[in-house]
Amino acid sequence: MSLSMRGLSRVAGSALRNNVSKGQQTRSVGDLPCKTTPAVEEWSTHRENLEKYFVFTPKNLATIGATCVLFPYVVYNLIIADFNKKDDVYGRKRRDYM
Repeated sequence: MSLSMRGLSRVAGSALRNNVSKGQQTRSVGDLPCKTTPAVEEWSTHRENLEKYFVFTPKNLATIGATCVLFPYVVYNLIIADFNKKDDVYGRKRRDYM
């Protein structure tokens, strides 16, 4: 019984020793400490809290429109053009896809 309590106290003690100060992470690769880059850490903070930092601007709206509307429309039309070209080559009538 005392052996299991001793093991439990070791686990609890190591957990308390490994606890870091508030708001700071320790990063390591094996036993080697890692050096953090402030620019990367700032970027990851903004990435994790995107809903706090994002603001709709005309540039953002144009980017969203291009990626969500324009790009799929162009890809769809290219695919349909390829299908129609193959239909013409093989002598089939063109199909209506929409």
